[in-house]
Amino acid sequence: MPTPDPSPRPSHSRMLLLALAHALSDFYATAFTPLVETFRSLLGLSLTGVSAIGAAVGIFGSMMQPLMGIWGDRTRRGAMAAAGLAVSAVFIGLIGLASDVVVLTLLLSAGSLGVATFHPSSAVLVVRGHARRGTAMGLYMTGGTLGLALAPWATTRIVKGLGLPWLWLLVLPGVALAVWLWAATRDEPASQPTGRTLQVAAVLAALAPLFVVFLPGGGVRAGAGPPQAAPR
Repeated sequence: MPTPDPSPRPSHSRMLLLALAHALSDFYATAFTPLVETFRSLLGLSLTGVSAIGAAVGIFGSMMQPLMGIWGDRTRRGAMAAAGLAVSAVFIGLIGLASDVVVLTLLLSAGSLGVATFHPSSAVLVVRGHARRGTAMGLYMTGGTLGLALAPWATTRIVKGLGLPWLWLLVLPGVALAVWLWAATRDEPASQPTGRTLQVAAVLAALAPLFVVFLPGGGVRAGAGPPQAAPR
């Protein structure tokens, strides 16, 4: 017999908070993209280097989400989502201070892992207990799209107006909202562990793309976009 859902009754304020958090999470997920040429010039990145960074961001930001989902099923999803948002804010916000390609890649990978941590748990929270789940998910997705749209505008304005190191300002809204999200979801009950079959499937889903990425030339295909002209 299925057990009743012990989660608290949903509130519109929490739904709006999660949509705003999704906007910031997707903002951080794409903050690097409009600055690729800036980092290419600053760090002497080749197209192969940009492709490798793109592959790392894809692996940690998307392919790790099944594993983060497993973790979210074993802990409090509110804390999981808040931690993911804070991690992405801190590490993506510090990319302007990267002194070389290795540091840049590590910062982007860690920030992308925060993005992967946020999404599975927040997506469950936004519809949990809602009678109108489609409306809740639609608002949540709109928040993410808003973040994707704002990232190029905001990051380029900061870099042009203040300089690349001042990207650290992006840390502030993410950490502040993460604290708010954690406080607003403290009453969320602990999650129930998933079955072993689902866990194995999630692990395989996360690891299988690695075989493609590390095939000869696979990393380049995974991270590279259309050919770009060399900076003048």
